[in-house]
Amino acid sequence: MERERFLERVRRALGRGGVHGAAKRTRGVTGLGRADHPGDDPAAWPERFARELAAVKGSCEILSDPEAGAGPAAGAVAAACVRYARTHQLRRVVAWDPTALATSPHGKDPDDTGQTLGGVLVALQEEGCEVTPWRGEDAASLRRAAAAAELGIVVAHSAIAASGTVAVVHGPGRGRAVSLLPEHLLVLVPRDVLVPTLPDALARLAARFGAADPAAAPQNISLITGPSKSSDIELHPVVGVHGPRFVHAVVY
Repeated sequence: MERERFLERVRRALGRGGVHGAAKRTRGVTGLGRADHPGDDPAAWPERFARELAAVKGSCEILSDPEAGAGPAAGAVAAACVRYARTHQLRRVVAWDPTALATSPHGKDPDDTGQTLGGVLVALQEEGCEVTPWRGEDAASLRRAAAAAELGIVVAHSAIAASGTVAVVHGPGRGRAVSLLPEHLLVLVPRDVLVPTLPDALARLAARFGAADPAAAPQNISLITGPSKSSDIELHPVVGVHGPRFVHAVVY
C-alpha cells in the first residue's frame, strides 16, 4: 500500500484527521514532527523538564542563574544536595568520582562538573554523611558500598525536556551501580546539557563521546525517567524493584 494512504488510514483510525488537518509540529534533529516538542527557547526547557519529571513521580529543584545574582553555582548546588539529604535523613552516600569527570579522555569535563560534584561531596561530609566515591580497583567493594548506600549521586550528560529523562554515561569512575542500587538517586543537571528531545540527546552523546568509533564508545548509557517502575502479571505497579524509588534532579 502506498505510504501516504496507509498513514491516512492510521490517522483516521486514531481520530486525528487527515494530512491536511494535522496540527503543525516542530521538527527535531531527525526531521520527524513531534507534538510534544518543548519549543526552541532553551530558557523554557528547565521548567518543562521539571514538570515532566514530576509527572512520573520524580522531583526537581531549579537553581537560579548565578548571572542573575544568585551567587556561585557550585555552592548553591552543594547546598541543594545537603538539603535533600537532610530532609530525607540520608547518611550513607555513594557518588561518581569527581576526578573521573575531569580526566575521562572521551568525556572531558568542559563545564567544571567534576569540581561541582567535588564540592557537593565535601559539603555532605561536613553534614556528617559517610561518602564513598566510585574510585579504585576493588569493584566488588564498590558495589557493596553502593548496595548499602541510601543515596547515589551522578551527573547528567544530557537531560531531555520533553520527557524529564536524564542520560548518564558510565565508565571508569562513573559506576552504573551508583544510579541503580541506592533507594534515592540525585542527579546534577547543568543547564547546558538540557536538550528538547531524545533524538537531540542521542546526537549530543554521539558528538561528545565519539560513539561511531567502537573503541571510544562508552561502556554503558542509561536513560532514566523518574523512579524505577515495574508491574507484575496482573499489572499491579511496583516502584523501586529494578532501580531507585526516588529520583531528584538539581538543575543549575
